[in-house]
Amino acid sequence: MTSVIDRLRKRRAYPMRIDGETIYIRAFTKAERKEFKPLANEEESYGYVMGCGLVNQDGSCLFPRDEGEDAKAFAQRVEDAADLPDDTRAQICTAIVKLSEGPTIDQLKALKKN
Repeated sequence: MTSVIDRLRKRRAYPMRIDGETIYIRAFTKAERKEFKPLANEEESYGYVMGCGLVNQDGSCLFPRDEGEDAKAFAQRVEDAADLPDDTRAQICTAIVKLSEGPTIDQLKALKKN
């Protein structure tokens, strides 16, 4: 059973086209969602979302978190490193947050029918 859970926990990488480029994003983990809540209305939220949600094609972190780094410091480091235009940054973050919200009510109903 453990090997099945380990395989399910593997980071998924979903392709996203933006400005003619393909990038890869993933959904938050439960721990990341919990850590994100206090930052949701802060400027650091963009850096946190990109830091957690942007991945390489193989699902590995694009911005690995430094040991002992708190959420705000991590977010600021990612924001500084990425230095993206506001519209691009917002588009990426919106896609990651939407992916992290989970299935909709209609999607859950469809699953129950199967």
